[in-house]
Amino acid sequence: MAATQAEPDNLDALCMAGGCARDIRELATADRLLSRALELDPKSSFAHYYLGFLRLDQERIDEAAALVLGARSAVRGEPWAPDTIAEKLAQPVQRNPADVDWATARFKLVHDIEQFRYLQLAGRAGADLDPVIAEYVAGLRDRNLPEDPYSMVALHPGTYPMLSRTYKYPVHAPDPEPPQGPLANPDLDWKALEENYLDSRPGLVVVDNILAPEALESLRKFCLESTIWNELKGGYLGAYMPDGFSGRLLLRLSSELRARMPRVFRDHPLQTMWGYKYDSSYTGMGLHVDVAAVNVNFWVTPDEANLDPETGGLVVYTHEAPPDRGFQRFNTGGPEVKAFLESVGAKKKRIPYRCNRAVLFDASLFHETDAFRFRQGYENRRVNVTMLYGT
Repeated sequence: MAATQAEPDNLDALCMAGGCARDIRELATADRLLSRALELDPKSSFAHYYLGFLRLDQERIDEAAALVLGARSAVRGEPWAPDTIAEKLAQPVQRNPADVDWATARFKLVHDIEQFRYLQLAGRAGADLDPVIAEYVAGLRDRNLPEDPYSMVALHPGTYPMLSRTYKYPVHAPDPEPPQGPLANPDLDWKALEENYLDSRPGLVVVDNILAPEALESLRKFCLESTIWNELKGGYLGAYMPDGFSGRLLLRLSSELRARMPRVFRDHPLQTMWGYKYDSSYTGMGLHVDVAAVNVNFWVTPDEANLDPETGGLVVYTHEAPPDRGFQRFNTGGPEVKAFLESVGAKKKRIPYRCNRAVLFDASLFHETDAFRFRQGYENRRVNVTMLYGT
């Protein structure tokens, strides 16, 4: 706060101080600082982002969504309307190549080709995407691209003009209108679920059918269509809030979940969320903990895609990371973590994959993606959504 007093128009100081004020629930101070930051620089991704979270805390969902998506536009660019694709492709590249992460891998290019073709079949795009798809296919034949599907390399954008316009760009990134009615399933006994979480030590509860059917359908459509899967994680792709993994549907859902279980979430506002989309066979995310109070993790791909209903979900261990050892040391899944879990006699709970199943748990518990096998095909890719609340 002293920095903002010494330099009242320092954008970075305003954003950082505003974010910290929100964390300690000094919301009026956060509002003043972050509003001033956005006034100083209406294109600041950080000002949009942090002020969007504050508006979410204030239950101003539409404003929150517009602000967080404004951060996406500042980082990635504005989405294209379906009838403007040919026009946009004919224009000179509008973004600075130096600002784009050109890291790619075979599995990422395959995913993007499949997604572009899916958009065509779904009527969200037409033949205007054909030259884009052709260039991505040519990229797969690039002699510099490793044969190993997960090994990364930086493609030169000058070699692929169509790719340079569309790679990691929100070509199609809608903000769908949320369905009418509750998004979190109103037929669940939320009070009993809350009691189960609070009675378990540490907190963990499995919730089946967490989303209302219309909400699940809308969210699945959003994940299939949105060209926001930009982070290469080695066998799976990440979509984060600055990429556009937000909007009215997701933010309203995050707010509803807090309202359904007030004693679990208490003063734990949403801190971040993301989606992960996996190759059909992969080991998934390794052993780790999250910097949050409560983790909400759920899956949206239909059960028919899962070839082994006994696995494919999440493995949660019964011990938390020791607070005196440092987060980074216990977020790598290395031998030290496994030795620690063995030394304390930690037991693990395997939660098999089910579509629309959520696992709510204390985010300091060690957890990892279970081994899985899903059917081939774009619509069969395993997709999970994670929401982190509190600190």
